[in-house]
Amino acid sequence: MDLNQFVDRLLERFSGPISQQVFIRIQSDPVLMREYFALVKAHGVSEVNGFIADRIRENLESQAA
Repeated sequence: MDLNQFVDRLLERFSGPISQQVFIRIQSDPVLMREYFALVKAHGVSEVNGFIADRIRENLESQAA
């Protein structure tokens, strides 16, 4: 699974706007948590978190438009 696929699944899994609570939501889902840790191991925490933040920002901006 790559970062795009992970964030797509994350955005699909939770209805409504995703905010700063996204990491709490990841922690509450064992499957997403395992995938998150695998991505962090492969890419580093800064890259993964930055990518997620960018995609969330894009999603929120498109909802506001």
